[in-house]
Amino acid sequence: NIITWYSAKGNKSFIGYNIYAGGKRVWYTALTTFEAPAALKGEPLKISAVDMHGNESKLSAAVAL
Repeated sequence: NIITWYSAKGNKSFIGYNIYAGGKRVWYTALTTFEAPAALKGEPLKISAVDMHGNESKLSAAVAL
């Protein structure tokens, strides 16, 4: 399953996104898409934006695959 989202706005220093499942970070990507492995099927995922200093935005609402 593939999820996509709009790029983060308001802070031009955002460089990537953390993907969370079960409260734990499972992936980092600089893209606005994520192909979830079969092991995460059915897990609600949340996304946060990360800036070049390592600061992280609030988590998104959960997206179920």
